[in-house]
Amino acid sequence: MHINYLILAHSNYAFLDLLIAELDKENVKFYVHVDKKAKALFHSDKSNVHILRKRYPVFWGGFGMVRATLELLQTSLLDDVNTHTRYVLISGADYPIRPTPFMEEVLREEWEYINISPAPLPHKPMSRFQYFHFECDKQNKRSIKRWVFFLFEKLLMKIDVKRKIPFKIYVGSQWFALTKNCVTHILQQVQANPDYVRFFKYSNIPDEAFFQTIIGNSEFLDKTKSNITFTDWSTNPAPAKICETHLELFAKQLVFEGSYGSATPLFARKFDHTNLYLTEKINKTLRKTLPSN
Repeated sequence: MHINYLILAHSNYAFLDLLIAELDKENVKFYVHVDKKAKALFHSDKSNVHILRKRYPVFWGGFGMVRATLELLQTSLLDDVNTHTRYVLISGADYPIRPTPFMEEVLREEWEYINISPAPLPHKPMSRFQYFHFECDKQNKRSIKRWVFFLFEKLLMKIDVKRKIPFKIYVGSQWFALTKNCVTHILQQVQANPDYVRFFKYSNIPDEAFFQTIIGNSEFLDKTKSNITFTDWSTNPAPAKICETHLELFAKQLVFEGSYGSATPLFARKFDHTNLYLTEKINKTLRKTLPSN
């Protein structure tokens, strides 16, 4: 089995180097998309690390996240001559929390690891897709563009201008680990249906529905399991940074029950310079021996 790690990054390159070094082994390749807004570029001397030349600006809730992910999938698939390859989408703030042999065992199984459920969900309403949404830096309250788009969106909602939804929508979190057959199907659907791309371009937080909807309306739906990235959404703001308490939880439990069913987390997020010291503890405990059930 070959593994292509697809990494969405925007900063904290020292940690990104650490992440790549920890995952690096034979039959592994890395494809890195660096946010076009990033002030500094990422460099690597490793021959199996490919930094995408084509970059997109990524804003929270915007279509740029989907474009960046598609670019990672397309680039890695074109470069792939192997029959059995696993495509694992992670962020530059993730870190593995299981031993390598165990991770390989999970990834070798013929499941599509992606959170997927029919829309709507309580925290993923149909209004994301029924109304027009325009991409901009929605977190920058000083942006004139942000306020213009915000007021225009509210006006369209007030006069009840709705969009036709031509397919059944599925939603979930953006992270996944897909087989080569599934990735090939996704890219074929995107190529054959430009209207599909246009629909999600004007949706809100499309990265939590774009890939799920293609998979949900295909034969791959019956082959899905929950994704393999642990994220703690219990804090405000979220997600929470990984702390000692999380490590204790990882050591006690191998399988977690969530809103999408059982999941075997292989990665946890998020990490930065404030909790970097935890990676050494993970390497000495969780990455060395299998945690007990």
